[in-house]
Amino acid sequence: MKSKEEIIKTINEVNKKTNIVNAIKFESIETYVFLQKEFNSKRKINENHLFMFVYSSFYGMKRAGLIDAFYVLYFSLMEEYKNNSAAFNFKKEVTKFSKLKLRKRKKNTEPSNQFSFLTKLHHTIDNSKPIWDKHVCKTCEIYQYHPIDKQIVDYNKIEKLYKDIQKNEELDEIVKEFKVKFKNYSINNTMIYDFIFWQCGKIINQMPKKKKKTTNKNKNGN
Repeated sequence: MKSKEEIIKTINEVNKKTNIVNAIKFESIETYVFLQKEFNSKRKINENHLFMFVYSSFYGMKRAGLIDAFYVLYFSLMEEYKNNSAAFNFKKEVTKFSKLKLRKRKKNTEPSNQFSFLTKLHHTIDNSKPIWDKHVCKTCEIYQYHPIDKQIVDYNKIEKLYKDIQKNEELDEIVKEFKVKFKNYSINNTMIYDFIFWQCGKIINQMPKKKKKTTNKNKNGN
């Protein structure tokens, strides 16, 4: 993972080329706010079919080849800790999910590490927690597919990083732009940083890759 200073430099450089806040779509913000509102309603999560459909679509769960049993277990867990997030044992649940055969590959089901989706559940029940995904990892230069213990270490680093940046107001101008553009939406600071980091990583991933310099050599190798 890059240092905080390097990450801030990366975000500011990307922002100069392509304004990060301008690139964030209203539909993403509105969907996120809708999900938070539905989550906090009196309806049971695992009986709220609209919530489950929008949530799984918004976070790309439908593309992961997960079987129905995954969704049953996932949203039941969300309901279980809806009003008791402090009791949620993140490491225990991530490890448990990784051992269950909940992903379909060809004609078989197999265990798979669904760390990213568990961080999204963690954030939903406690929105002070960050979300881990490939675009945030790209911004921070984190390898996404380490073993679970290393992923948790890096995940905790992201949480600390957000808090440090907020404390020192080191991305304050971009945050202010975000709050002006999306002034009609209630979004906490953790998710503001997440949207900024996510969009920055998405922009980086869309940039043309630099070609490696090659040295022309003749047949004699000179």
